[in-house]
Amino acid sequence: GAFLFLCTLPLALPTVLVLRTIQGAANVAAVSMLMGMTTQKGVAVAGGATIAAIAVGAPLGAVLLKFSAVAPLQVGAMLPLAAAAAIGALQPGGPASAPARRRLDDLRRIWPAGLLVLAERLAIGFFIIPFSLLMHEFRGLDDAVVGRLYAAFLVPFALGTAVWARIRIVDLRVVVVGAIAYAAGLVLAARVDGVGPIALALVLGGLGAAGVYATALLLTLKMAARERPSAAMGLVNAMGALGMLLGSGGAGVLTRSLTAAGVSRDRSLQSSLDVAALSVLILATVTVPLLRRQIGAATALEATPLPNGPDEDENGDGDGDDDDDDAAAEPFERRENPAAPHDHNR
Repeated sequence: GAFLFLCTLPLALPTVLVLRTIQGAANVAAVSMLMGMTTQKGVAVAGGATIAAIAVGAPLGAVLLKFSAVAPLQVGAMLPLAAAAAIGALQPGGPASAPARRRLDDLRRIWPAGLLVLAERLAIGFFIIPFSLLMHEFRGLDDAVVGRLYAAFLVPFALGTAVWARIRIVDLRVVVVGAIAYAAGLVLAARVDGVGPIALALVLGGLGAAGVYATALLLTLKMAARERPSAAMGLVNAMGALGMLLGSGGAGVLTRSLTAAGVSRDRSLQSSLDVAALSVLILATVTVPLLRRQIGAATALEATPLPNGPDEDENGDGDGDDDDDDAAAEPFERRENPAAPHDHNR
């Protein structure tokens, strides 16, 4: 929040970009740690809440812009500071103790789920700015209407993520159907006329994106069964941030190149949404076979008992692992260190 507020000051552009980089990195780290500290159902709520915040922020930012160009940044800076204060006040417990060492695999089996999130955010990066320009310049829509159109995409995205991730059914067919719906919604939104049809296309795209993102969260939890969940969520969220970076930058390069080559402005903007749709289809096609293999490997690993020994059976329950079976419903980080059951502040 503090770094975002600094971006409202009269600073040189390179300084603002550095501040935004630090602010974004801190935000991703904080969200990843919070998602790692909660339960499996809590991850579903957190994933949906992340998208819901954008759904609320898009139209709210359009309203705040009418008062001042920096008002959205100033209000946006206050919100994480208030959230940090609330979390500090509501979370019990003292200083964190060091987590017990565990027999951990590396994070290589997490990256296919991260690639899925990268695909979903890459498409958003190619979509978000060109869509706004297309609506303003060639549909004649003002900021308030465009904000509501963004909400038509983001609200189903948020609700679908929370509901599907809470059901906790890992099915790769959801990824396939979701990617198709996501791509179709983006392509249609660039071509249909009228606010109503555009909104319906975006609802379709939002529901499809929810299927992709929610499945990625569930797969991350499944693959991270024997890993620190915060590290796994950090990798997945970092890949999502990378997707947004590549998509936003790629959209600018694409539209500028096409316009310079003589392609009409509206067609250049539509092409960015086409690339968004194509990218999510291609990456989903590549990722699904990888995920199928990783799910099979994770299932086999879960079914294989660890040999008893001082390192693998630290809780003395004779089941060959150092987990307390009675803590299955406990938050991930709490299970990771059973000796400190009330520690939430790590």
